[in-house]
Amino acid sequence: MVGKLIIIFMATIIFIGIGSATTIYVPDDYVKIQWAMDNATDGDRIIVRDGTYTENMDVNKRLTIQSKNGPTHTIISSATGDVAFNVTTDYVNISGFTIKNATGRTIIENHSFVAHSPGHGILLHDIEHCNISNNTVSQNSFGIFLSSSGNNMLVNNKALNNNFGIYLGSSSNNNTLINNTANANNNYGISLFHLSNNTLLNNRALNNKYGIYLGFSSNNNTLMNNVVSSNKLGIFVFYSSNNNAFVNNTVLDNNYGISLQQRSSNNKIYLNNFINNTDDVTFIYPGPYSGGSTNIWNSTSEIPYTYNGKICTSYLGNYWDDYVGRDNEKDGIGDHPHYLIDSNKDNYPLMEPIENYFAPT
Repeated sequence: MVGKLIIIFMATIIFIGIGSATTIYVPDDYVKIQWAMDNATDGDRIIVRDGTYTENMDVNKRLTIQSKNGPTHTIISSATGDVAFNVTTDYVNISGFTIKNATGRTIIENHSFVAHSPGHGILLHDIEHCNISNNTVSQNSFGIFLSSSGNNMLVNNKALNNNFGIYLGSSSNNNTLINNTANANNNYGISLFHLSNNTLLNNRALNNKYGIYLGFSSNNNTLMNNVVSSNKLGIFVFYSSNNNAFVNNTVLDNNYGISLQQRSSNNKIYLNNFINNTDDVTFIYPGPYSGGSTNIWNSTSEIPYTYNGKICTSYLGNYWDDYVGRDNEKDGIGDHPHYLIDSNKDNYPLMEPIENYFAPT
């Protein structure tokens, strides 16, 4: 899986590098980043030196835009509260910036309210094959926002203290999020809304209201090796979000670990650690929003593993720190199911955290 993702990532960079690319420096060649983009051609690279740049930019060419020395040295502050980076073409790389103050703007005409424009640190609408990497988006309404945008890579970004951290909106399919951190956002750390076939790998969602959210028919997504910690609600699966896979995640120190609601069924949840949550699994909303969700809490095929030096093969469930069953066979799997809510139960609960089942041979 990881090898395939690296190939996709490198192929995108190679595509952008085709042709007689020019490297443009800001502020050496142009004082503003937007001026550099206006005078660039497809395939060019724009390198931004240290400093604070107060701009709202439209990226309408296939460019690589990167800082010279990383996000701590190169700050983009939204000039009006609107979108800082508005990406309107495919095959764009944006890397190495701190992007802030896209908090939204109220539009007034003839002394009358017209509309409120939400702020976005980085916005992709109907865009494909972009790489957004190594950025810090902070103090925005939306840190990184994808709408109807697929086949993009979001890698090593930090979404800190936004209203919404990383938000993938309607029909944003086949995106890959790797090694991102969403921390201390007011609402969702990482949000998937009405989309499918996205992969979230090695991300961290910490100290948000909701850590990771899948809602409104978000189907066939894969969440693997993520850490969801110290949120009010760790993983929130809502309104007919089905057939998602949650594998090898750590759900730790949340008020509510995972909630699967309103006909969100047939999700596969196994090899996860549920540790020190107030409630591991819950329906927190009353009435029509609760119940009606039946999911699979163990692997659907047998998996070889090593436990206490013993090589075994079995179906595997999850580790629950409040499971009190016994393991008379000493194979690391509880002898009795771990009962959850309604008809949900883990038939193969693990006796120890998952890292104790796959020791190297």
